Amino acid sequence: MEGFFDAIKKEVGKPTAQLARVCLRGMYDLASKRGAARFGNLVRLTAPISVDRKPVVALNPAQVKMVRKMLRADRYCARSGVADIVDLILGTGARIGEVVVLRWKHFDLDAEIPTLLIEATAAWGGGKSVYAQPYPKDGPQARRRLKLPRWLTEVMRTRRDQMPHEPEDLVFPSRNGTIHHPNTARRSINDARDRVGLVELPMNPHTYRKTVGTKIGHQDIEKAAAQLGHSTSEVTKRHYVEPAVEVPDTRSYLEDFAETVDEFVTDVEEYVASFADTDQG
Repeated sequence: MEGFFDAIKKEVGKPTAQLARVCLRGMYDLASKRGAARFGNLVRLTAPISVDRKPVVALNPAQVKMVRKMLRADRYCARSGVADIVDLILGTGARIGEVVVLRWKHFDLDAEIPTLLIEATAAWGGGKSVYAQPYPKDGPQARRRLKLPRWLTEVMRTRRDQMPHEPEDLVFPSRNGTIHHPNTARRSINDARDRVGLVELPMNPHTYRKTVGTKIGHQDIEKAAAQLGHSTSEVTKRHYVEPAVEVPDTRSYLEDFAETVDEFVTDVEEYVASFADTDQG
């Protein structure tokens, strides 16, 4: 069994091997309870599989502006909707699965404070079909109404005005008018990165989501968790906020470690005098 897990780690990766071990352990537990596992749960005799946690990587403000500018400047990216999708994620932190199922009824762009309601996500039906699950990834409690920044409001108003639509219409429909598969949307964003020559940047929906989490989280981790739809801020802090290089100014706490000039001179004089006394003795 160790060899089985080692093969998965080598051919697929540690996360998949870890998931396989968890599933098999549960199956053996059930089999043991029903007397079908003669030798007990053999999975528990195997070594735990640890997964190396990757560091959180987010774009800085200058990089965000460059990405937005270059996608807007590319005619295909602008007309295909890729630029708008990227803007929406960068302005809200929404998951790509939440973005592709958005309908115009979810936006209130003409309110005094424009908002977006996140209340669904993409889910897989039979085969390759995709449908809108009536609640976000983390469950009904993750429904949230987000306040939109001014620049994103203008982007979405422009898209709205250029697209004849009804409230129930998708904001980012496929060519057939159906829900985009999230993987298709991800590929489109990756292709856009290559198209505009930004291959050195980690351009993908999850990076954009982490960029939002980092920007807000460095100021208020609880607000970041609420924005991203997390049940606890611990998830946000561990997986969605890039560690800050700049730390708070703590100089005032450490100043007491230093002597004043007068204290220093007095100490030096006493130190020198102690040697003089020794010589005289």
